[in-house]
Amino acid sequence: EAAAAEAAAAAADMAPPGRGQAWLEGVMMTVIQLAKHGDAAFVADDIAKLLPIVLRVQEPPDRDFALVAKRTLTYLKYILFPRADVAAVVAGLLEGLGDPQWHARAASLKFLQAFVFRHAFLLSAAELASLRDAVIERLTDQQIEVRLLAGDTLTGFLKGLGAKAHSAEALRARCMAAAAPPPRKKRRAAADAA
Repeated sequence: EAAAAEAAAAAADMAPPGRGQAWLEGVMMTVIQLAKHGDAAFVADDIAKLLPIVLRVQEPPDRDFALVAKRTLTYLKYILFPRADVAAVVAGLLEGLGDPQWHARAASLKFLQAFVFRHAFLLSAAELASLRDAVIERLTDQQIEVRLLAGDTLTGFLKGLGAKAHSAEALRARCMAAAAPPPRKKRRAAADAA
């Protein structure tokens, strides 16, 4: 509930004075309608700024609000962001991947899969690398759901365009080094010798 309060506070920062969750719900409903009718590209820069908040409010106590937030994120997957706004979306995704709420991290990974697939031709090598590195960090997340989603997302990077833009061999070596068993302790080697 503290996380929901934090998300509401973030929404209140963007909202006009005296408005909060109701304002954000209205904005999300507007984004849904714009995406449904193909007009979201006209406000893509504002939608990109809204992304971290949409990711953060995926599991609030209010179930109706949660439904609107989930539906908004679903429709955001279908928006093709212009190159000028891709950097803002990447920044929002990186913020979501580092969020203290595991629901926001999981939602970020789900959105990231669709975003990278649809925007791979617009993403720079540095943006792809930063997203890939953030996904690799999520492989050791405290929450099992986030770790599983990170594994699926990383598989998409390896099979998709991200693997061509960056060395899949280097990524494989990095993962193998992280998975390598720890070196044997000397005490055991001494006990074996005795």
